Amino acid sequence: ARNTGLPTGIVSAVIASREQTLIAAIDSNVFLSTNGGEQWRAAPLAQIRGTIYAFAVDYELDVFAATSEG
Repeated sequence: ARNTGLPTGIVSAVIASREQTLIAAIDSNVFLSTNGGEQWRAAPLAQIRGTIYAFAVDYELDVFAATSEG
């Protein structure tokens, strides 16, 4: 089944960081898929404050999030 583990909600940001790797935000929660969106799990991140509006990935594949809190 598609989207297993991704909760219902409005996805406010999404980015593909590697082949088959997707990162999605729903409010201040971040979810990771390593198989093209077939299955999702909560990303192991520090607490994020505010709604996530965008992601960026640098050349070392570090992911950054732009939020309503700065």
